[in-house]
Amino acid sequence: MRCGPDPVKSPAGSGPSELPKSIDLQQYGDQIHEYAPTTGVNELRQAVATYYNDTFRNDNSELKPFTYENVCIVPGGRAGLTRIASVIGDAYTGYQLPDYTAYEQLLTICH
Repeated sequence: MRCGPDPVKSPAGSGPSELPKSIDLQQYGDQIHEYAPTTGVNELRQAVATYYNDTFRNDNSELKPFTYENVCIVPGGRAGLTRIASVIGDAYTGYQLPDYTAYEQLLTICH
């Protein structure tokens, strides 16, 4: 499943946004080693949307630009799998035991 235009076939425009050389993490204080909120950080989500728009959609004015609402960044694998399962709906799924422990818990919410 592709979520957006094919980057190989999309016009590149003037090129990608410039990436930062460093990021000041001191602004986050003591919580720097904590998980991000499960809804993500809007500033990071918007930065990803802006990067994607600048890199792959720069010359295509007929497409509506992505915003932070179109980007999902999760704090871990379990949260990501749960988000995916919540939009898939009913599906027949099998998995092998022993395996990643989140699968069994994840599948119980999808029945």
